[in-house]
Amino acid sequence: MEWIRQRRSERMPLTGLMALKQAGKYHKELDIKGGCQYSEDWLQKLKKCNGVKYLKICGDKASADHEAAEIYVGEFAKLISAESLRPEQIYNADETALSWRYVLRKT
Repeated sequence: MEWIRQRRSERMPLTGLMALKQAGKYHKELDIKGGCQYSEDWLQKLKKCNGVKYLKICGDKASADHEAAEIYVGEFAKLISAESLRPEQIYNADETALSWRYVLRKT
């Protein structure tokens, strides 16, 4: 649970599969005797016992890193002038099918 809390405080994406893999790693690192099957059932019980909810990401507010965006504005302007790009050569990638396929749907 501490790992999940840490990921959430860092506003990092978190999926069920990631939590299952991390649980398996901790099992090995802590040298826990006996086996454990880290499955979807195990994950559902963990979530229920600890009040963990996975939410769908919708819109820009859920995933926007405003500090990084402000830093990138200057870098982007340099790139545009260095490559002599015209406005029609620049597009918003978050509105493309490529981005849609890449972005996690739940976190």
